[in-house]
Amino acid sequence: MNSIYEPREDSFLMEKSVIKYAFGKVLDMGTGSGIQAITSAKNKKVTSIFASDINKEAVTNTLEVAISEGIPLTVIQSDLFKNIKEKFDTIIFNPPYLPTQEPKELALDGGEKGHELIEKFLKQAKTHLNKNGIILLLFSSLTNKQKIDEILNTNNYQFKEIDKLKLDFEELYIYKINKK
Repeated sequence: MNSIYEPREDSFLMEKSVIKYAFGKVLDMGTGSGIQAITSAKNKKVTSIFASDINKEAVTNTLEVAISEGIPLTVIQSDLFKNIKEKFDTIIFNPPYLPTQEPKELALDGGEKGHELIEKFLKQAKTHLNKNGIILLLFSSLTNKQKIDEILNTNNYQFKEIDKLKLDFEELYIYKINKK
């Protein structure tokens, strides 16, 4: 199923961090509805915006929204960094983070245990992050916070929890991540 992930609590939580922390050349990885790319344009510290998604429908939708709002950005279809060569000051990632459920839904499926996609992203992101760049990463308690911390440590990142939101069935976390 190739539907676009519509903004929900996680999107609105990330939006606050994008307004506060995003700067320079920004990549909205897994742009979905384009909410974070559009929000980035409202941040005066942001100089350029790239939006990427594996889902062609999401890429097309984000471009259409940006054009309708007069927001200059580059949109690219890519499986994580496969078609991306640039480096960025800010990489935003609100990934699919739920453990695999049937039927699989691309916009929600983070892998068998929920953290596999995040792990793959973090391994690739380092080479696309400028020296003083940051990653804004959102994930859920259903993803396993300890496992995310372990992946970050293993990949030699520094990280800090900058926001969280308690929901009925999970807790959402936003990390600000830097290279060590």
